[in-house]
Order: sequence, then C-alpha cells, then structure tokens
Amino acid sequence: VGPRYAGCEVRWAFPGGTPTALITAGDRPVAVVTVETDSSGGRVRAIYGMANPDKLAHLSPRN
Repeated sequence: VGPRYAGCEVRWAFPGGTPTALITAGDRPVAVVTVETDSSGGRVRAIYGMANPDKLAHLSPRN
C-alpha cells in the first residue's frame, strides 16, 4: 500500500453486507475502502477508496 499507511490499523465492517475498511492512524481516520462484490460475494467487481480528510472527519474508529 505504501509508506503513507505504515503503522495504520484496519477495522472491517459490513454495512448493508458491503465489506468496508476504515483505516486509521491513532484516532484519526485516513481512508475508507469499500469492496463491491458480485451477487455471490465470491468475486470482486470494484474497489472504491476515499482519503479526503474533510469527508472522513465525522468518522471514528470507535463507531
């Protein structure tokens, strides 16, 4: 992934059944990654990422 995310923690959640990772550095969210799968859940169709600090400000690793 690269040195920007070295030392970060990943917490997975499945809102609406969609695999989503919250990547944090301490208490600060640095990225969210969502994995879109096919209807069987066995194949990845797309990966979406968000690293805009303004859009991540409302997130917390404790949510």
